[in-house]
Formats: sequence, C-alpha cells, structure tokens
Amino acid sequence: MKASIKKTIYGGILILIFLLLSFFGCGEKSHETWLNKGVALYDLDQLDEALEAFNKAIEIKPDYTFAWYNLACLYSLKKEKYKALKYLRKAIENGYKNLSHIRKDKDLDFIRNEKEFKEIIDKL
Repeated sequence: MKASIKKTIYGGILILIFLLLSFFGCGEKSHETWLNKGVALYDLDQLDEALEAFNKAIEIKPDYTFAWYNLACLYSLKKEKYKALKYLRKAIENGYKNLSHIRKDKDLDFIRNEKEFKEIIDKL
C-alpha cells in the first residue's frame, strides 16, 4: 500500500476516534485528545485545523511540551520561521528533551540552518 494511502487511512481513523470520544462525552476536555486530533489533521496536511487542535491542547495544559513541539513543526512546514523557532523554544522551556528527534525531524528542515535553531538546541 502506498505511504500516502496509509497516511490518509491512519489520519481518518484518529479523527474518527476523536469524534466518537467527543460524541460520547469522553475526553472532550483532555489535552491528549486535542493533541491526537491535531496529529491526525497534521498527517492529513490540514495544517490550519491541526493548529486549532494544538492550541486547544495548550489552553487546557499550558506546559504540554508535545503540543508546543508540534506547533514548531507545523509552522516550519508553513515556512513561518519566527513562529517555528518561537514554539520550538517554548517546547524546550516546557521540558521537551528529545534532542535526537529534533535533529532528525524533517518537519524542522526549514529552520534547521538558522543560527537561533542551533542556539535553542544547544540548551538541551
């Protein structure tokens, strides 16, 4: 099966799970549920909708490192350098520590050669 088809199926399944949980009143206020919805939308290249979901996760849990990190990746993909760097810094300030993932994450390629990117990851 092609990777793009797998990606679409995976994203669709995650969105379906989110909708079912919301319908039955489970997890509707969970920061993790909003993150999962955001990741599914992100995987489907629905970046504006993913942005809303990640922001909801942060509203519920302001120190949620994974939501901040995903915002950094999202803005890097959108080629919004300053926001991507801002949110990467925020993820690290809130405890994100996976340096090996940051170094290989292709979603951050747009900002990887920036001086500020190197300064941010040097703090890990």
